[in-house]
Amino acid sequence: MTGQSKAALFDTKAYSIHAVRCSLVAVQLFMLAKIVLSNRRLRAWLPSLIFAPVCLYLLAHRGEYLWVDSLNLLIHEAGHLLFSGLPAVWHAAGGSLLQVGLPAALVIHFRWYRMPWGERLSLAWLGQNFLCLSVYAADAQARVLTLQGGTTHDWAYLLGHAGWLDFDGVVAGFFSVLALISFAGLLLLPLSRR
Repeated sequence: MTGQSKAALFDTKAYSIHAVRCSLVAVQLFMLAKIVLSNRRLRAWLPSLIFAPVCLYLLAHRGEYLWVDSLNLLIHEAGHLLFSGLPAVWHAAGGSLLQVGLPAALVIHFRWYRMPWGERLSLAWLGQNFLCLSVYAADAQARVLTLQGGTTHDWAYLLGHAGWLDFDGVVAGFFSVLALISFAGLLLLPLSRR
């Protein structure tokens, strides 16, 4: 047998061993899925397993543009319009209030009507909005973000008005913690259904 045919034979054996291992892993995964789907308690955790990578992605890409940010911006600007007849502080806060208020209202709605998938999606959206607000609040002093809806930086105005402009990082951290709480609520939702 030549050296080249021995190498080809070895590659074939290695490929066969690899194929058998992959098949065994696939069978084990199938059996695990069958166990999870047949067990009511384990099945309740399946959506949490699906949403866990989404939450990790949102946390890892905090501050990056996502497709949902266009919707968030529209809702944010609608909040300014909704609060436009009120004092300037409320007008400035209105965008952020509606931006987190709408997903929070949806969480309550879906919770009330026992619709866990809607509740999970709303909690993910709420957490993502809190992350957006954390980026916006953290920019209050630096003001390097490009403003889309106007010329006034809401959080620079709000924190400046309150005398907390030096604490923009603390406020941003608070919003990040609220995002983590939203994501934790999403992932631990099956515990509340017992």
